[in-house]
Amino acid sequence: MAQYFRLEVLSVATGGFSEDARIPRCSDREGNSNVYRGGLRVGHGDASRYADVAVRELSCGHSNSQYAVQILAELDALDGVRHANILEILGYAYQSQPGTQPRAFL
Repeated sequence: MAQYFRLEVLSVATGGFSEDARIPRCSDREGNSNVYRGGLRVGHGDASRYADVAVRELSCGHSNSQYAVQILAELDALDGVRHANILEILGYAYQSQPGTQPRAFL
């Protein structure tokens, strides 16, 4: 399964999810998804490496539990998929706060 990242790690990797890091042509028109460019150390110990990453932010109006199930199903489906036209899923973060929409980061 993909590695879990703390949201703070992805925030640092993307310069605080800054507009400069945002990739406009990759964001959807409905505002449910934004994509940011960044850099991140992935892996553990001697196997760790620096990687250029694209961080996809997903927002959804579903209940927290339904949204979590949806995101985990997407991760499970994409984990291990290898194709020249599909980016490798390195990890994810999940944020849910009372009074806000849940957000996932792939």
